[in-house]
Amino acid sequence: MSDAAREAGGANGDERTAPVSPSPPIEEMDADTMRSELRRLDEEKARLERQLTEALQYLASTPVGLHKRLVDDEGFPRSDCDLYAVRVARNTADSTRNDLRALSEKMYALLNALHHSTQEEAELQMVQDAASRRQRQVTAEKRAQRMAEVQRVRKLPPCLVVAKVDSGSPAEEAGLGTGMRILQYGAITKAELAAEGLQALMKETTSHAGEPITVWVQKPGELEDDPTDLVLVPQRWSGPGLLGCALDLCEAQR
Repeated sequence: MSDAAREAGGANGDERTAPVSPSPPIEEMDADTMRSELRRLDEEKARLERQLTEALQYLASTPVGLHKRLVDDEGFPRSDCDLYAVRVARNTADSTRNDLRALSEKMYALLNALHHSTQEEAELQMVQDAASRRQRQVTAEKRAQRMAEVQRVRKLPPCLVVAKVDSGSPAEEAGLGTGMRILQYGAITKAELAAEGLQALMKETTSHAGEPITVWVQKPGELEDDPTDLVLVPQRWSGPGLLGCALDLCEAQR
């Protein structure tokens, strides 16, 4: 199996395939045993969530993701990604989601039984567990989305370079600095600038007066690192214009 496939399926193969010991019948458990079993199942759930996150993060870094076709327009296998690793990651994501659903049902049954024996304590546990589960899911999804966005922007060619930033300007407050290369300014990339010129930049700025614009930049000396996203709010200030900076086209576009 390739390194990519191992990563897609989870970093720890032994952890991924570790058998889950069966739970004793709920009717044979007392309250303390139920709590102990819930803790054990919660650890298992956390392991499965890590496994799912690894698979989703790997898929987010590929051009096909979780659902896109693995063949090109002519019906041939795609050559821009490791198809075996993608299949492994997709299978891991699907099977892990099924395992998580089954595990959640088992935990719900245990919590329901515990509720009858210690109602107040069980209700609190259910609320805390649900909130924690939702938080972990949201965190995992945001992490995968963030990775996918960074990978997308990293492939964009630079379209602008920051030539000057005025002190106290909106540009300075956003973190823009001289020498930074801009990969995307709001919805504007090199393609829009090539088609419309700086007029596209002016439209994007004036249409967002008082509103945030996401600006993806590469900092000088960090051109091989992942791009950084800054939040710029075009607005009136003590100086001229809405930005307080000078942006030049990259040399290749002049």
